[in-house]
Amino acid sequence: VFFGLGGYVGLYLISAYGASLWVALPAAGAAGALLAFLLGKAILRLRGSFFALATIGVNEAMRALFNNLPRFGGSTGIALNFSVYEAYGGATRALWLAYGLMIALTLAILLISYRTKTSKFGLGLMAIREDEDAAEVLGVVTPTAKTWAYVLSAIMPAMAGVLYYFKNSSMEPNDAFQLSFSIELLVMVMLGGSGTVLGPVLGAAGYQL
Repeated sequence: VFFGLGGYVGLYLISAYGASLWVALPAAGAAGALLAFLLGKAILRLRGSFFALATIGVNEAMRALFNNLPRFGGSTGIALNFSVYEAYGGATRALWLAYGLMIALTLAILLISYRTKTSKFGLGLMAIREDEDAAEVLGVVTPTAKTWAYVLSAIMPAMAGVLYYFKNSSMEPNDAFQLSFSIELLVMVMLGGSGTVLGPVLGAAGYQL
């Protein structure tokens, strides 16, 4: 959901208002954070299979919404004019720029993940993971902690969505909000080891191979 939303926000700003990639990236991150905050208040009180079903419902709702929004191209989506890439030295240079920024974003995610895991906030999240009721008894405000974790985890995928679709030069709802994206991410995490910083990276590499 956040990957697709970020892509739409970024490409819309670039195509409709001539915004640069440097403006589109933080704008997409902010849009992802705002949506996560609003969704978090609504669905993070659910647990287990109920939470999983709710997130699937949100994904399908977003796909239906963007399919019916003419401002964002409806079912045909958004396509960038290749003249957009002239500001970056041409399409090839823009492709390498997107690649470099994706690497930088990956490194930033690893750093944030590590700092979160070793912080007091991260300890609270681990307590929630092990036993949410016990965490509440020990003083962790679980709805608030889960909401902010959700917000934090939404910013980077939204920015990655901009880079991915900027590189592709086009996007449409059925491509942006694929349920298979979410399933693939879970597979990568489980392959590499959940609850670790480098596990998802190793799992992603193994999955791609």
